[in-house]
Amino acid sequence: MTDQIVRTKHTGEATRNGGHFAALHKDEAHGVTLTLPAQAGPSQKHISLAAEYAVMNPDSNGADPKHWWRRDRAKELLAAAPPTPLSPMEQIGWDSVDRNLVPLVNDFLRTQPNGWIAGQLDRNADASRAQADGVTNPAEQAQWAARAARLETLAEGFRALADEEAAERAEQTAAPTLEESLEQQRRDSAIKSIVTPVRPRAAKTPETNRRRRGHQFFVAEQKKWPAIGTHQSTPLPEIPIVGHFFAGPFDFYCAEHDASTGEAWGFTRIAGHGAGEWGYTNLRDLEQQLVGPLKQPIERDMHWSKQQFGDIDN
Repeated sequence: MTDQIVRTKHTGEATRNGGHFAALHKDEAHGVTLTLPAQAGPSQKHISLAAEYAVMNPDSNGADPKHWWRRDRAKELLAAAPPTPLSPMEQIGWDSVDRNLVPLVNDFLRTQPNGWIAGQLDRNADASRAQADGVTNPAEQAQWAARAARLETLAEGFRALADEEAAERAEQTAAPTLEESLEQQRRDSAIKSIVTPVRPRAAKTPETNRRRRGHQFFVAEQKKWPAIGTHQSTPLPEIPIVGHFFAGPFDFYCAEHDASTGEAWGFTRIAGHGAGEWGYTNLRDLEQQLVGPLKQPIERDMHWSKQQFGDIDN
């Protein structure tokens, strides 16, 4: 029973779904070797061709392994043998396609899509069919009919390849459904929760001199001032200063201001080094420029005193 299963399932025979069973080879010197069947789709050769082509043309069809896979399948169509034995005159019609049109189609494979090639084959098949209907000699009729049948078969094969490619392209460009969008959002949220460290919640402390403007801010821990590429002292006197961080539409900004007067000195993109934009400005005007997504400035307080920029310790 076991030997029967081995012979049935590991002979390399074709399966009903287009694949092949694995092949079992018995060798007294090396034991038993099981050769798995090739998977349907691009082979390693097609993948290598696509990788080489993608180096110079990453956005072209040649960067897709299936492009080379379909080209080989098209060449197999062109080299196919007659499905049934042909008469001498029918063989002449079949060979005329190989001699006159197959070389042209092989050239078209490098420059033209499969759908365009199918259209050209259809036109030639129609012309051959009309020629067969217009002659009275049975031998000539057989010759032209065989030529037309060969061209029609090739056109159907190329049209099937074009339809397959169009279906894949439509699937790739189709807009996601609501369920797919929600599922993608859940996956993105799960990934973000894994890779993003949990930040401790800052203590909520209202600032008296700010509440009159309708805001409540959070006093954060003392932080190190970002490096801005220069080391210079603040022009403000030796008094405690509060540095405010504003979350703008795309970047973070900071401002040093004198709480007693409301005057601010400078602002910068704290995400980058050496990208500072500094100058005297009014804090209220700065807040209007650097509004958050909700059209309100988002502020983080930090106590600061006169020292060299970039040298402030926590």
